[in-house]
Amino acid sequence: MNLRNPVLLALIGLGLVGCAVSESKYAAIQTAIEGSPKLKDEMIRRCVKEYKTNPSERRKTDAELARISVRLGPEAACTRIANGIADGRIGYDDYVALTKDRLSPNVANILRQR
Repeated sequence: MNLRNPVLLALIGLGLVGCAVSESKYAAIQTAIEGSPKLKDEMIRRCVKEYKTNPSERRKTDAELARISVRLGPEAACTRIANGIADGRIGYDDYVALTKDRLSPNVANILRQR
């Protein structure tokens, strides 16, 4: 019962998981997403595609925690994460926490639209 999955899927879509990413590279990717709606849309599309492969019980639990419907869950969660990265609300420290399998309170609040 955690919300890390959509976040990690969004980061995978950016190529930010699986290798060490420096703070400067993260900032460059963040700037690219902020300036390119097409890139952000592609990140969301990949995240949603991967997210939908999760078991239905997992999607239901994540949706409840994020306060979104199960049907809209993948799109809403992935969009919130992409927007959070693009507008700088999900920073490098949040990214580092996620690579260590921790969900920061900041990211949890973004998923919950707080």
